[in-house]
This record gives sequence, structure tokens and C-alpha cells, in this order.
Amino acid sequence: MVPTIVVIDDDKQLLEYLQELFKTTEEMNVKGFTSGLAGLKYLKNETPKLILLDLGLEDIHGSSLCGEIRKIHETLPIVILTGDDSKDMLIRCLNMGADDYITKPFNNDELIARVKSKLRNTGIEDEKQILKIQDLVLNPETLEVTKAGKPITLTGKEFQLLQYLMLNSHKVCTRDKILFSVWGYSADIDTRIVDVHIAKLRKKLEDKNTSYIQSLRGFGYRMIET
Repeated sequence: MVPTIVVIDDDKQLLEYLQELFKTTEEMNVKGFTSGLAGLKYLKNETPKLILLDLGLEDIHGSSLCGEIRKIHETLPIVILTGDDSKDMLIRCLNMGADDYITKPFNNDELIARVKSKLRNTGIEDEKQILKIQDLVLNPETLEVTKAGKPITLTGKEFQLLQYLMLNSHKVCTRDKILFSVWGYSADIDTRIVDVHIAKLRKKLEDKNTSYIQSLRGFGYRMIET
């Protein structure tokens, strides 16, 4: 199911830009509102995965809106959009109930990384499920991986990589998506590190004929379910 995030910002052009950005890069649905009160009305009946909230709204200040949202959704991640990058602003955002903030103008990669980080934190329960694909079994509680009942020893990053591929077995996992999800965004990390770890993982899985992890040239990788 495609996750929905809500963006409340009175800049219509920015809303349209963010809708296209998250749709094309992350396959996320963005529900946009230029009115804070309209956004609040929507949130009284719906529960998205995350909210991006501008502070400078015309009909209600973002800090007041953030407080109202918190009354409805106690744990829903709220990321503030602001033009102020001062330490005082950070403290204000956290005090008003926000989880994070990002300054305008923002870098696309940083924004996506912040959003994905918050979404990962809300998906802890899903990631506790035991995963099984073909004869591979991954247990996130015990950190054990077995193939046909035999244990396979993986490093921490190899385990996270395999878990991510298994959780997204129905999708094409691009190098950028894997990098963001497993390593977290950093300008110092090259996407080729993904290929290196895929090669190590395949070796430990004895995946000589790519019967578990399929390479999609020009795109990335996909876990083969059958």
C-alpha cells in the first residue's frame, strides 16, 4: 500500500512540487493543503504516515496547528518547514510537539532522508515480523538468518540490507533507496557501496545464479519470491 503524507503549506507551487517529488522518487502519495484549518479537518478523520507543516500559514499559525494535531494524533511524526534555522527555532519546534524541522530552501535529498528516517521509526512493529522468502528465513527479534534451516552469519549491515530487500520483495529497490534506508543519507557515501554489500550478501547466501537477489540493470535490485 502506498504511504500517504500530508503537507500543509500555503505555497501552492511548493505543494505541487512536493507531490511530484515524493510520487516519482519514493512512490508516496502527498495530500496537500494550503489552509491549516482544512488540513486539520482532514486529519480529524484520516491518519497519514507523516505531516510536513509550514509555520507561516495565513489562517492559523503553525505552532497552534501543531498543538491541535497533537491532540488528535499523539505519535504521528510532524516535521516543520521553516525559513529560520536558529537554535531557538529548533527548541520551539520540539516544544510545540514536532519531531523534527527542516529549513527552506531545502535540499531534496536531505528532505527525503528526514522523512524516510521518521517513517522508519513508525514502522518498527512491521519490521519485527519474521520474514520468509523461498527457503530463506530472517528473524529480526533474534537477528538470525537461515537458509534451508542452516544458519547464515551476517554483519549488521548485511542483515539490514537483506531485511530491507525481503520487506520490499514486491518492489524494485534502487541503489538510492537502499542507501537511504540502510545507511541513511550522507553525501560522503557512494551508491557503489550498495553493490559491494550485495556481492558479499550473495556470496554468503551462495546465490551464484541470482536465484534470490535479481539485478535489474540501470535500476537496482529485487528479491525473488519464488
